[in-house]
Amino acid sequence: MKEFSPLFRGTVAQGELKMWSPEGFRKHLSSLRGEVEVIVRKWKKRRVIEQNSLYWAYLKMIEEDTGNPSVYLHEYFKNSLLPHRVISLGGKKYEVPMSTTELSTIEFTNYLKRIEAETGLPIPPVQKVDAGD
Repeated sequence: MKEFSPLFRGTVAQGELKMWSPEGFRKHLSSLRGEVEVIVRKWKKRRVIEQNSLYWAYLKMIEEDTGNPSVYLHEYFKNSLLPHRVISLGGKKYEVPMSTTELSTIEFTNYLKRIEAETGLPIPPVQKVDAGD
């Protein structure tokens, strides 16, 4: 089972880190013992749920136009339009496409535009749905 690792955000100014949730960060630190790993990197806004919903609606539209299942289209577009990573398994190296979940909101928009250019089918307009409906 994969161990859960919470993410904490903060701001760096003049070489100092200010946590956005210092209490939560301290509480998590107090739950740990021994060696730990610390990763600090520039924050990048990831794609949002609305983009994900739009993506799968778009894939469904392409499915209806081409007859190819959405899940296959998803794999095809990832493999052909996204950068690949190299992984090692059993002493062998394999190339795999990056996940769409790794894309920032801007990268995801560009990914959708590349799908549009390849298929010739326009990206459907975003429709806002009220939570109460």
